[in-house]
Amino acid sequence: MVPSTLGRYASATVDVFGEGFSTLSVVVVARSVGSVGRTTFVDATHLRATVTVLGSAPLGAADVLVRKMDPRLLQDLASASCSGCLTIVPFELTS
Repeated sequence: MVPSTLGRYASATVDVFGEGFSTLSVVVVARSVGSVGRTTFVDATHLRATVTVLGSAPLGAADVLVRKMDPRLLQDLASASCSGCLTIVPFELTS
């Protein structure tokens, strides 16, 4: 995942790399970490998504999950996780 480090309150476009992605793939983070906007399928090895980190997100390593969703049944067809692929750091004000 690039970038692999985000600060609290951040909103950033991230690139997730792997294999076997499809147009049904979505990127997910834990609710305690934040939320993920629309996932864009780039190719079978690359997804792009916007991640928004909560101000109260736990600092340190966070897991990233990719789910392949069936839009008709609203259930997982497959999923894969990347343990600790995202690191949450304190918010820093930059000028």
